[in-house]
Amino acid sequence: MESNRALTDNDEFANRPARQPDYAAENKALLRLARAQTGPKTSLWQEIAESTLAVCHAGSAGISLVEGTGENRSFRWEAVAGLCAGLRGKTTAWDECPCGVTLQKGAPQLFIQPQVHFACLQFANVDVTEGVVVPIANDDVQLGAIWVMSHAADRQFDSEDIRLLSNLAVFAGTALTVVDARDSGIASDQRHNEFIAMLGHELRNPIAPIDSAINAAARLCADNAKAVEVLTVAQRQMRHLRTLVDDLLDAARLKHGKLAIKHSDTFLNEIAFDAVTAVKHHFESRRHTLKMNGLDAPIPVRADHVRLSQVLGNILSNAAKYTPVGGVIEMTVDVDINTGSTPDGALIITVKDNGIGIDRAVQPHVFELFRSLPEFTREPRADWGLASPLRNAS
Repeated sequence: MESNRALTDNDEFANRPARQPDYAAENKALLRLARAQTGPKTSLWQEIAESTLAVCHAGSAGISLVEGTGENRSFRWEAVAGLCAGLRGKTTAWDECPCGVTLQKGAPQLFIQPQVHFACLQFANVDVTEGVVVPIANDDVQLGAIWVMSHAADRQFDSEDIRLLSNLAVFAGTALTVVDARDSGIASDQRHNEFIAMLGHELRNPIAPIDSAINAAARLCADNAKAVEVLTVAQRQMRHLRTLVDDLLDAARLKHGKLAIKHSDTFLNEIAFDAVTAVKHHFESRRHTLKMNGLDAPIPVRADHVRLSQVLGNILSNAAKYTPVGGVIEMTVDVDINTGSTPDGALIITVKDNGIGIDRAVQPHVFELFRSLPEFTREPRADWGLASPLRNAS
């Protein structure tokens, strides 16, 4: 190849009068590009090429990105607009392309009659009178180049085109990094959803035979009251497990933090029983005393049995965990209490313990994800109540 000095003529810019900047058109183009960042990467690159063509009044414009490393480096015409739009996807060798010269110099370059020096630009029925190439880089990494071509002798580029191309090159470099990070996150999220779906599918396989075995055992032990009681607990917990696995299989709901509420006519007594059963081992291992008030008579509710059981179970589990060994935990249910702050027909469920409590400063944050002790400051005692309109839940 000829020397770089013979290929470029940046001194020519000093002899050319620069046109007045059109900031309104430039701002309009930048707004379009900002919106394009939310779409696919290929669409973004094409939008940059189209905007470059418009603001520089060029015959063709495009973006060429570096591919490969070392001696195998080349340029792929990632986006092309204008007369040469049909060349999108074209690949040129590093040392046979104006982009390679530009990246070696690390600065914008003007090429006059580039078809004389670069065989890769010798297109049929297309005359390239001159072109300007500007490097695209980010964090000192050369990503490629943005360029414009003129196909008419009366259209010569000037310093205003250099300014515009330089700004667009900065935008393109930043956008490439941002979009790559976004796409990487989307791909990671997709892999996560696929893993969750696979896990849910695999968990379903053993659930059915275990459930069948429990039901069979219940029939075989029908005359053993203690065994029936234990197996009834197992059946309830299997039902809960099946619901959780169904949630795992719905990746979309998990992604958006939404879980379906399945209403049914049930009894708060049964919900509380399931909750206590699920955390019974915590109470027994720490020798806690659990007092239940207000559940002597059946309390019909229309609600999501499994979800409310999980809520109560989690509260009771926390109470057991943060109460010293041998503590006292009390759950009270008040029916049809109208204090002015709750609607008629509401149920007030209060859980009290004589544990370490939660600092009042962090109480507003207790329902945030992944909040837990010991980041909470200890107090001598705290009562934690849950008010929930269960009876007429909708």
